[in-house]
Parts: sequence; C-alpha cells; structure tokens
Amino acid sequence: MGWKTALAALFVTVLAWGTYFSHYDEPSQPYWDENYHIASAQKYLHGVFFMEPHPPLGKLLIALGEKLTHANAVTDQFIGSDFARDFPDNFNFRGYRFFPALFGWLCAPLIFFCFLLITNRLLWALLLSSAYVFENAIIVHSRGAMLESTQCFFMLLALSAFLLQTRSPLARRHAGGLALIMGTALGCAFATKLNALPLLVLIPALPFFRKGLALSLCTSAIAAISSFLLIWQIHFALGTRIDERLPNGGYYEASQELRAALDTQQAGHLVYFPLALQNSANFVASYEKGVEALNLCKQDENGSPAFFWPLGGRSIAYRWDKQGDFTSWIYLQVNPSAWFLGLAGIILSTGLLFAALFFSPVVKLANLPLLLTLQLIYWSYMGGMASLERVTYLYHYILPFIISLLLFAVSLSNLQRFTIWKLSERFKTVLLLLAACTTIGCFNYFSPLTYHQPIDKKELAQRNWLPLWDIHCKDCPLTNGIAAPLCDPKIKPAPPIKIGELACENGIQDWGEPIQDYSVDQKKIVINGVSYDHGIGVHANSEFRFRTAKRYSIFEAAVGVPDLTRDSFKPGRAPPRGSVVFSVLGDGRELWRSPVLRNGEPATTLRVAVDQIELLTLKVTDAGDGIDNDHACWVNPNLK
Repeated sequence: MGWKTALAALFVTVLAWGTYFSHYDEPSQPYWDENYHIASAQKYLHGVFFMEPHPPLGKLLIALGEKLTHANAVTDQFIGSDFARDFPDNFNFRGYRFFPALFGWLCAPLIFFCFLLITNRLLWALLLSSAYVFENAIIVHSRGAMLESTQCFFMLLALSAFLLQTRSPLARRHAGGLALIMGTALGCAFATKLNALPLLVLIPALPFFRKGLALSLCTSAIAAISSFLLIWQIHFALGTRIDERLPNGGYYEASQELRAALDTQQAGHLVYFPLALQNSANFVASYEKGVEALNLCKQDENGSPAFFWPLGGRSIAYRWDKQGDFTSWIYLQVNPSAWFLGLAGIILSTGLLFAALFFSPVVKLANLPLLLTLQLIYWSYMGGMASLERVTYLYHYILPFIISLLLFAVSLSNLQRFTIWKLSERFKTVLLLLAACTTIGCFNYFSPLTYHQPIDKKELAQRNWLPLWDIHCKDCPLTNGIAAPLCDPKIKPAPPIKIGELACENGIQDWGEPIQDYSVDQKKIVINGVSYDHGIGVHANSEFRFRTAKRYSIFEAAVGVPDLTRDSFKPGRAPPRGSVVFSVLGDGRELWRSPVLRNGEPATTLRVAVDQIELLTLKVTDAGDGIDNDHACWVNPNLK
C-alpha cells in the first residue's frame, strides 16, 4: 500500500468517525429494536438461558461492549423480560451501542478498499466512499444497539478478502490466509443474521476467477462452518440459568430433553450442542410463523415491500421527542443521492450483464465474473426477502444497498458510452465529484432526522420528497394513498368488541366476525369444560387494535381454544383440532406470546405491562397448519 492510498483510507476513516461514531451514545433513550437487544445482552452478562429469532453474534457483541466499558453499575434490570422498558434516567447506552457503532464506522475503510480493488483508481474509490460515509439511514441504524452494522462489517471484510484473492496478483502468496479470513467473516455474518446466506455465492465463485483457488474454496467453506458453529456454542455455554419470569417459566420452547439438561446446568456442554441447535432452529421457525404480515392499510404500519427499498421507501420514525412546536427525530431516512447511485448500479449492471451474455461478440466486459457474482448475491437476497410472508422493513435493504454500490463501481469501470455521450475517465471523475458533493449536501439536509435535532412539522414535511418515503409527524394523518389498491377486504374498520369500556379501533380477521362474550361460531365460551361469561371470540388469523394511549398499566386475560360442540363436526368422525398461537403487541412490538394452544387444553393466563403503550394489539395466528377450526377466545380481558 502506497502512502497516497494510506492517506486516502485515513481520510475516509476520519470522516466516518464524525458521521458514525462521534457521540454515538446520544440520544440517551432507546429506539427501535434496542429494547429487545439490550434485554438479550443483559441475559448474556448474567448467564440466563433464552431463545431469540436471530443468531447470537450481534447480541453477544452488544453484551461485550457493556462488559468492556462498565458503563452501568446495574446490568440486570431487564433479564426477566424479552423487551426492556422503563429505562432509568441514569441509564448509559455507551457500552451497548459500542460495537454496532464501531463496526458501522469501520465499514467505511473496508468499502473504500473494495472500491479501490474494483476500479483500481484511488480518486474514484475516495469519491464513491462518500455514498457510505454520508448515508443517513445506515448511520441512524448503526448508532443504535442493533445488528445490521455488525453483519455489514463482516460482509465487507469477506468481500475485501475475496477481491484480494481474485484481483490482486500480490495477494496470491497469501491466498490461504485470505481464504481463512473470508470464510471466518462469512461465518460471522451468518451468525449475526441469517439473511446473509446469499453471500455463500462467494465461496464457489473463487475457482472461476483464476486457477489455483480450489484449495481456497475448501478453506473458506470449513472456516465459515466452524466459526458459525463456534459462535452458537458460545451462546449455549453462556446461557444455562433459568429465569422463571421469562416465557414458559424461562424454558421458552425447549424440548423435554433440553429442559432436563438445563435443570442440571449441563446444556452448555458440547454433547448437548446438536440438541440445543435443533431447539433453536425450531424456535426460529415457530417465531417466524407468528410474525405479522405486511399490511399497508394500517395507519401505523412501518413495514414495506422489497420493491419499495431501492427507491428509499418506506421511512421509519424510530423515536420522536416533542418540545413545544418542535420535535427531535430519529428517523430511518435514506440519503437520496447515495440511494440513486445504488439504483443506478442495479440498472446499469443488469444492462451490462444482459449485453455481455447475449451480445458477447460486441460487448466484452473485463469484470464479467465479478459482475455476475455480485448480481447473484443481490438478486438472491431480494428474491428471498420478497418471498417472505412476514413484515419486512427498509433496514433489511442495508446489505443489498452496499452490494448495489459495488455494482455501480463495476459498471462505471466498464461503461465506455452512455447513449450519445462518450464516457472518458475524466468525464466519469467529474460525474463522481458531482455525486459526492450532492451526497454531502443531502446528508446535511436530512441530518436533523439522523441526529435527533429539533425541527417543526413544516420542516419535516418538506423532507418528504417522494410519497413512497411516507415521512410524516405522528399526529398527522396518512394522505399518500399508496396503500389504497392493496387493502385486504377482511379488514374490520370498527369491529363490535371491547376490553371493558375501551372499544376496538380496527382489525382484521381471515374468517368470520369477531364477537363479544361468545366464541366466533356464536356459541357460549367453553374452554376445556370451563364456561366463561365474558370474552372476545375470534378466529385465526386475526389482529385487533385498541388505542390505550398510555392510560393503563396492566393488560390481563386468559386465552384458549374453545371446545367444539357436537354439531361442529360430522357424527362418526373424530372432532377437528384447532391449534393457534396468541400474542400481545404494543406499538407493533411483541410483548407476550403463548405456546401453541389446542382445543381440549385449559386456558392460559397472561399479565402484561402496558403503561408505555399507545396501541395495544391482540393477535391470533395459526400454528403453521392452516386456519381450519382455529377458533380462539380472549377470556375476561381487562385493562387497569
């Protein structure tokens, strides 16, 4: 590495320190998924067993940050819950946010080196790096105790090792070490979030770039598998203590065999590793079935379909604190200039790939294998996310957005002409300089939404450049009309059900109509032979919302599947079996969830704190076997 390259890398790193890492502990209040991840981190710090829908590495590092910094004297306030609430006034986020912010910062020099290896032009790499250094949405997400910056760091580390092996002649003597780094980084990316799996394309792609990389393929594969499994073993070894305040007495959905191992403090032993891993996989599958689907008809929906993401939709208000006529925001809002480069990368690279594959005598690309590899990663990821039935969010696009920037760099290196314009190197440099200046300008304009700076309603509305972004204040109605063509006819705008005197605001139910004090088939509520006079009869899949507006402290109820009367099934046939999962959500976040309940089983009681909840949602889903006979009852629901 020459001194110019080192100086440029240092310059990028210093700039990213200012945007990503400086004052990362502000605001001193939680936002978005921090409530979940900080609760998980505290369980690691105190050896408490828990199950979670994501692999463990991200939360392990969040816990390690607190362990290293000792930012808080007390670190066990939230171990008895999966959702941390009521943070004390003196709570310090510096430790929990340390590694996410650090990795968000260190992604900047890594992406700079990726751009340099792709374009082989120092100035281009420097200018292209501005699309990451000044990208508002990634900055917001990376400065919180969340997972995506960790995942992106290991992705970029793997890509850097991959590019060095395939594009740098000087790195050939270190191919084995680079393959080890690449595989380990890939394993760490998978162990942070499983949606990194499309990066597996990098391993079998190695031999297609040059001869002699077959051994590197094996090394990378072994390193990826080993690091992934090792991280899971660390997770199992740390969590052996049962806290009875957690779901199902602290056992979550552990099998009887795993429960026995936990009771004897042996679940962390290697002999139980296959059993523990299988239980974790089963929990993830069960959890995903209970995640609500995207519903653009909901006034408070934060999710968005995958085809919105390349255009920056849909923005999410992570936190807002009102002071008079002004509000300080933490808003997941993209930098439109950087996002445009990513979109251009997708379009240009797809066009170049099509031309190279179908017009090869005319169009020859120097970087065709790399272009094809990055395209496979991008479209595999997007196809997988688009196929999910669960709700997805704009931050799920952070990983493919970075890939789209790399695709833009590859496309720029190969483009010689665009319509009537000949694209000389000087012309491309001027374009990149203009793009970098525009990116910095957009970053400054949207920075109040990034750094919790106060603005009024008018200033907020001025930043909603595209209706697709859906930037709006919390007490302003949605007016963009995007959802109108997609509304589900099963939506119930004002269902005739109540919790005490609190009427239901709206809801949705796949079959039948919700009913007060009866089961959904208009029969008296009877669960496992016990009759109940008061309740709400529903059917899976259903979701009903109540505007609690922080006026209540506790929601309590019993839930169960009602007994079927003899006229519900044909004589001579076994009674049908309904199976459902109940869950309680507060402001879109899960507060409580039942195991799978079936008819013939006693009602399960619940008690949930709702003092900080604006909108309470009662949700019932099928247990993965369809909705046939999935009657369900919320018995004696009460708010106090």
